[in-house]
Amino acid sequence: MTIIQETDNEIAERFPLEIEEIGTDKKHMHLLCIAHPPMAPGRIMQMFKSIMALKIFRRKPAVKRVLWGGEFWTVGTM
Repeated sequence: MTIIQETDNEIAERFPLEIEEIGTDKKHMHLLCIAHPPMAPGRIMQMFKSIMALKIFRRKPAVKRVLWGGEFWTVGTM
């Protein structure tokens, strides 16, 4: 199981949302999920991105050294 799949499962267990599909291509991650109305889409993405980056940096520290400025996600992407 990949870091992305493990983190996906952990997020689904901790928060009131169902992740239907997750996919990646060279530069993007695509997420299709179902959430209750009080959870704004922007908040879901913010939560997902921060948890995902923490998990990847902890398990693969070399990733942070390779990335320019140590930023996993670019500014303004959701």
